[in-house]
Amino acid sequence: MSTGALQLITCTVEQPMNSHGAMTLAEAHGNRTFQVVDYASPRIQGSLFRCRHGESIRVQLKRVDSRGEAWRVTDLNTESGR
Repeated sequence: MSTGALQLITCTVEQPMNSHGAMTLAEAHGNRTFQVVDYASPRIQGSLFRCRHGESIRVQLKRVDSRGEAWRVTDLNTESGR
């Protein structure tokens, strides 16, 4: 995948959001993990803040160019309907 490309993926919450706004998502059907450090909107960040360990979510991710392997969530759809 090229740097900055958008990716729509189903993940599980591996580490819920911490006090710095970072969280870890794991690819549901694979072995990739994503260190999320940025959010496209306060609504997205608030919804993800309420997610718990093991919860399934479908997110659109974009790599944060200046942060190595850090990711930004640009859209989401939780299976619980958030």
